[in-house]
Amino acid sequence: VFLSILVKLHIKPFDISDAESEIVSGLTTEYSGKLLGVLEATRLMLIFVLVALFADLFLWVPSSGFMAWVVFFAGVGVTTAMIAVVHSLFGRFRIDQATRWLLRVPLALSVIAVVWAAAGRYVL
Repeated sequence: VFLSILVKLHIKPFDISDAESEIVSGLTTEYSGKLLGVLEATRLMLIFVLVALFADLFLWVPSSGFMAWVVFFAGVGVTTAMIAVVHSLFGRFRIDQATRWLLRVPLALSVIAVVWAAAGRYVL
């Protein structure tokens, strides 16, 4: 799920379409001023929503009370720090590298997860 957040947000190594060398084409060349600001604000909201959803669904958060908010925002901070670390440590993939990597690693992890879930459901 963390990998899909990186892909959806176009964070390095998956920022192929938003790279500086491809800036002469694409969505952001058509907009400037207020409309570009709306696009950037929407992207920032999408980052917060996906990180908050990840923290709420996959990190243990108590159901209610002040401690639930503390743990939730700590999870959001940790997830944001993980995204920042990945963004600063890895270089950009080429399109063929990203496709090959996405078809190899996350696909294998998802197949393992489905087999694990099926084994846990029907065997155990």
